[in-house]
Amino acid sequence: MKYLWASEWGTEELFDLDEEPEEMRNLAPLPEHARLLGLWKGRLIQDLTGQEEGFVQDGELVTGAQVVTVISHTRALIP
Repeated sequence: MKYLWASEWGTEELFDLDEEPEEMRNLAPLPEHARLLGLWKGRLIQDLTGQEEGFVQDGELVTGAQVVTVISHTRALIP
């Protein structure tokens, strides 16, 4: 499976790479894939929670959050 979330627009895409490696049919809007979409979205939320970029607030993805191009621990290494 491949899950994509476009943070600027809040759009989601979900592809079954075993069934369709060309990624031509977005499964995200289809009701029969709602459980699978929720699973992958939940994983992304879990991974992004607490990160300085601020893509998650109150357990939800934040559409339009300002993108941080260089996070603090990397910025600290730049002279």
